[in-house]
Amino acid sequence: MLQDIAPHKFYPEMREAIPAPEDYILYFDGASVLLDCSGAEPTLPTVAVLEPFYPAIARHVEYLFAVDERAFFMVTDLELKERRELRLDSIFTFRQLRPQWLAFAVLTGSQLYRWRLTRTFCGRCGDMMTPLTTERALQCGRCRHIEYPRIVPSVIVGVIDGDRLLMVRHAESAYRRWALVAGFVEIGETPEDTVRREVMEEVGLHVTDVSYYGSQPWALADLMAMGFFARLQGSDEITLNRNELSAAQWIAREDIEPDDDPFSLTQTMIEAFRRGEIS
Repeated sequence: MLQDIAPHKFYPEMREAIPAPEDYILYFDGASVLLDCSGAEPTLPTVAVLEPFYPAIARHVEYLFAVDERAFFMVTDLELKERRELRLDSIFTFRQLRPQWLAFAVLTGSQLYRWRLTRTFCGRCGDMMTPLTTERALQCGRCRHIEYPRIVPSVIVGVIDGDRLLMVRHAESAYRRWALVAGFVEIGETPEDTVRREVMEEVGLHVTDVSYYGSQPWALADLMAMGFFARLQGSDEITLNRNELSAAQWIAREDIEPDDDPFSLTQTMIEAFRRGEIS
């Protein structure tokens, strides 16, 4: 999955850091990210790459996190100028970025960017929020209310019936490949309860033997996705909730198309079933 960057290690904790020439700069503009296109393949710009164009950039950055010894900083007030070496590109190009830990860093940085963008003002009294230096949080200068990054718990469910896997397509989603039943954990629910409820709500099926598979932080939607497999209990007749799904069907293991690059938890779970690792 995208976050599996071993032997590299991700360090999310806050720390005081001075940008080094080899450290990376993340600049976002809506759903776009600034890329360094001076080489054979696009990559993230470093401090050294940007300083000739923006000499004071090292004084206007905010530390985000590190991968191994390479720190990542965010800049929000860059007056971007059109240059051949630098280009704003869609955040969705993360799949083409290599090495994989760089793609992971871009998505993780984009989550922090969106959080800061939507938390300019205090939700309690409306005053300005300012970042804390001791932890990753924003605090209101007036009422002292503290806000942390938004992380939404959700489940992804692989429903199994023998050698068949229930595959779905989500309504009003740009992702058109087959996926799995998914949904958000409600207040007071365990993830296992969410699995049973979401399967019933979306396809009208009962499941049993709910077992945990793995998890993934998915920054594009601020999710902490938890993957489960469950076995069909009772009838296999699908009752489609068209408010949630556009299609759902049972697909035999041998008919599932292989995926050689499973970045997401959904793709990883489907591939694990196809290969016979889940039976």
